[in-house]
Amino acid sequence: MQAAPRPFDLLASASAIRVGYASRDWSRSSAGHPDTWGPVLRSSVGMILDSRFPMFIAWGPELALLYNHAYIELLEAKHPEALGSPLRAVWPQLWDGVQPLVEQALAGQPTYGEDVPRMIVRNGEPFEGRFTLAYSPLRDENGAVAGALCVINETTSRFALENRQALQLQLAERLSGLTDADQITAVANDMLGHYLGASQIFHGINDESIGRFRIRAHWTPTGAGDLVGREAMLDDFGQEVLRDLRAGRQVAIDDVVSDPRTAPYAAAYASLGIGALLVQPYAREGRLLGAMNVLDDSPRHWSLEDRKLASDIAEHVWSANERANAGQALRAAVARQ
Repeated sequence: MQAAPRPFDLLASASAIRVGYASRDWSRSSAGHPDTWGPVLRSSVGMILDSRFPMFIAWGPELALLYNHAYIELLEAKHPEALGSPLRAVWPQLWDGVQPLVEQALAGQPTYGEDVPRMIVRNGEPFEGRFTLAYSPLRDENGAVAGALCVINETTSRFALENRQALQLQLAERLSGLTDADQITAVANDMLGHYLGASQIFHGINDESIGRFRIRAHWTPTGAGDLVGREAMLDDFGQEVLRDLRAGRQVAIDDVVSDPRTAPYAAAYASLGIGALLVQPYAREGRLLGAMNVLDDSPRHWSLEDRKLASDIAEHVWSANERANAGQALRAAVARQ
């Protein structure tokens, strides 16, 4: 009589995620130890462990979370404690959005969402990502739905790029035909300010010979601000900030009070109602000619996409302004002839 074949060793590989499964204390997980799993769960977990797409299984009444290596990037510090824990306990802040999708899969209906926003932590910072999610029911050996499989494709970069390109296209259309530098700046400020939810934006023109800057344009969500023409000393805002700006490097500060680059100069920032700032310099050969300042009156995190967009819009504005100024100079020269 031939002996029954032994089940494959799910955790035989030395990969980091399988080692994590093998060393995990499963006594507190409703999923139980992997040695006790039935064929369906063993096969399903083996499938996700062999995938490079972020995937997870929510199994059993408590929706025990079982995931692969690619999913760890989304968990960050929640791993390895999340392994085998209830899905709701792992993602309490996302549960309102996740629960309907899981429940539909548990009811036997697959679900799909494209570019779904999800707040996660990335590199220790809050981060709103975009994800395409596909939930499918997982059935046990008797055909009853016992869990849900989720396959994830992050679309953050594509989504942000498409939005950034769409905004730039809209800006180009609105700037088409404008020849006045102030009008060009006002239109760009309005679009960028509303898109980023900024408290204010101002453009400063610098005079390095006397170490001062003058505010040339000032935007607020309700219209033109009252800081146009106001002047201040460059040194009042921090030497480290100035060094970066003179070198043409963008400066992003989430909290002017706590950031060591700006904390000693908090009073100067407070005088302009600045709690957080994103500054794109206009520098040539080490000289700071001007800057676009995107500001918030409270601390906030400037995402990488915020920074890219501010840089793109600033370059667009300065190029358009240079063309407008060159056109005005040419018309003035012709008029003098």
